[in-house]
Amino acid sequence: MTIFDKDYGVERNFQLFDGAELLAVLELEGVKLIHSYRPDELGGFLYFTDGKGVDHSLFSRKQAATE
Repeated sequence: MTIFDKDYGVERNFQLFDGAELLAVLELEGVKLIHSYRPDELGGFLYFTDGKGVDHSLFSRKQAATE
């Protein structure tokens, strides 16, 4: 994706990844997606759009280590 970054006055290029593909690669490294079970709880992928109109996603929380 190429966008104009008004903060720097230049065109910027980004390589974007599909969320499902990224999750599959992370699962190979032992990272698991934590789902929310209640409406007031964060979980899964969060999606947002920044001020440049670019969509982003991220993991919302880390599960505590178990012994």
